[in-house]
Amino acid sequence: MKTTLYAVCSLLALALASCSEETGPETTVVNAKVDGVAFTSQAVTHLHATSSLRFTAVQAATSDTLIIDMPKIQGTGSLVIGGNGGVVAEYRAPGKYFTSIDTVNTVQGSVQLSQFDDKGAVGIFTFQGYRNKDANGDIVVVNEGSFSIKF
Repeated sequence: MKTTLYAVCSLLALALASCSEETGPETTVVNAKVDGVAFTSQAVTHLHATSSLRFTAVQAATSDTLIIDMPKIQGTGSLVIGGNGGVVAEYRAPGKYFTSIDTVNTVQGSVQLSQFDDKGAVGIFTFQGYRNKDANGDIVVVNEGSFSIKF
């Protein structure tokens, strides 16, 4: 009897676990450090599809903006910013525009996706952006970046 009861309870626990809904991000937020200064988004917009995500995060106090465009996502894992990775990152501040696309076409950073599904996207990022789309202009270093985007 105990064995039967244990088996029934085990099956019930498995059934309940398989019926539980997968969870996604509870909020949408983007944080980073830009040249060592904290960036915290107050507004985040995003466009996403089955294999792509583009988000724009704005810090209201300064109007600074971070944009990351990931056009060819094939699940979780590492994505290359710049170079031949296809991912483009931008940092914009009043009167300044920095992008990861440069004439040298080298890798400028990475995105690590830990979640990308119909519930949302979660990850971390770091990149170096060039002001005049080449390595001869000013640069900006964006690190300790993180995003949690609820779809």
